[in-house]
Amino acid sequence: KKKSLELSNDSVEVYTFSQPSLDIIAKIPQDQLESFLFDASGIGYFTSNSNFHIEDKSLSFLQNQLWQKNRKTELKGPLIDSLTVADRLKIRDAVSEQQVFNKGIDVDVAYSNVSIKLFQNPVLLKEVIPNIDLGHYSLPAGRQLILSMQVGWKAFLVLIIFLAIFWVLGAIILFIFFYNKPLLRKLVGRI
Repeated sequence: KKKSLELSNDSVEVYTFSQPSLDIIAKIPQDQLESFLFDASGIGYFTSNSNFHIEDKSLSFLQNQLWQKNRKTELKGPLIDSLTVADRLKIRDAVSEQQVFNKGIDVDVAYSNVSIKLFQNPVLLKEVIPNIDLGHYSLPAGRQLILSMQVGWKAFLVLIIFLAIFWVLGAIILFIFFYNKPLLRKLVGRI
């Protein structure tokens, strides 16, 4: 959550509220699991939740060992000659799959997955940053007044020059209209 307060035209004070957190999943060797758990609990301010889940894989391991032993026995037995190459490859592939599965169980037994959720007390961060709203940047009132007077004076001068030009034109038109009738007839006759 974030809140901003204007300090002046060029700076803003920003308050930011956050609660930092982190989720960690670690593989810990079985012989160091207990010391890791005690060390991890000692680092924290308090422990909000603690679960311990143990999955027994010894039966799966035993089952795979027996299947592997049976297949190896079949590969050495007298029936192996009567099998096709494809069947022999299937048996060997099954033995390989069981060896890989047993290695996975060995890794699961040797290492424990520990899931840790860390969080920190709420943090309120206060900082002063430049104001990026360009609408707040303007000239001081005195400077604006001087500039408006300069613009007004220029507009007044333009108006005076405009009136002076029209005064001369107006005087010529009035002279022709009232005092020089023959010239006016010539001009009107051309139109």
